[in-house]
Amino acid sequence: MDLEVGSGPNPIRTDSEIVCVDLYHDYTPQAEEQDRYYKVKLTENFVRADGCFLPFKSNCFRLVYSAHTIEHSDNPTLFLRELVRVAKEKVIVKCPHRKGHQAKMPFHKWYLDENWFKAQYPSAKIIISQSEKTFSITRRVLVALFRRNVDPLYLFLTKISKRLADEVSSLDPKRPVELTVIIHKHL
Repeated sequence: MDLEVGSGPNPIRTDSEIVCVDLYHDYTPQAEEQDRYYKVKLTENFVRADGCFLPFKSNCFRLVYSAHTIEHSDNPTLFLRELVRVAKEKVIVKCPHRKGHQAKMPFHKWYLDENWFKAQYPSAKIIISQSEKTFSITRRVLVALFRRNVDPLYLFLTKISKRLADEVSSLDPKRPVELTVIIHKHL
């Protein structure tokens, strides 16, 4: 069984092999600030909870995934520790890079970068997307991986590394947009 924390209005998966967690069961306040109202698609395994205090036993989910949630958390250190605590094998966290234009939104409490994540988990694998084009490709690939239970590192290193390298080489490397952090647990 897998876990998505901060699933919001669009969980990555809605099958019976995933538990979706969000603090808000029927809307997200960020959507209100953006003049949009999103109904959360409730799955059969939806749990209303704070990502900093997950109501699960340790090491109970094969994979824990969270996209664009840690920057909204009251305590990102505790949030990340909770994700790692409940994960059995792997944690994948995505967030805007602190230097990217999407980081400084009024409803973001934290502006994180690769140094912050490395200070928390030195062995974490960090992928920095450097443009909106790379960001959308990375999101599509991670969604596909999450749905198919494929190891993201294997796919990145074998099937799409050249495609991403070709696209990133034509972009300004000084403009990071998004971080993807992968933490492998070793029990």
